[in-house]
Amino acid sequence: MEKINFSVDSNYALNIGGQHIDLHNNFDFRNLEYLSEENALSVSWVKTKGDWVQSNEAENLQIVFEDVLFLKIQGNVSNTLADRKNLSFIGYLHPEDEDLMDGCLDESEANSTYHMIFAFENSLIVKIFSSKVICLLG
Repeated sequence: MEKINFSVDSNYALNIGGQHIDLHNNFDFRNLEYLSEENALSVSWVKTKGDWVQSNEAENLQIVFEDVLFLKIQGNVSNTLADRKNLSFIGYLHPEDEDLMDGCLDESEANSTYHMIFAFENSLIVKIFSSKVICLLG
């Protein structure tokens, strides 16, 4: 998977052009959308309303996976709004571990063949592999 403009930092954040984007603390998960005609998956967040978030932080963030080759989603929607919005971790798993949906490796332990995994506090887990992935800030 070719990551165009970001890297995963500390299993809870992204590094985009030297900017640390904390998805666990500073952003709320907003949407997961699969676009079948484009064979793309969009995962999006919006800046949380907490007073700890810096005013110069991006208002929203979208990760777009183009040419999806593997997608697995597991888990239930929680009744607790906060649990639905909070990212637990983001990382990588070996492509042979298609059924493994718990835990992850750091970016330094993975290569371009590894699947990316997102886990949320409500037990929702998204595992994906695509040809290309890009992060868009708004």
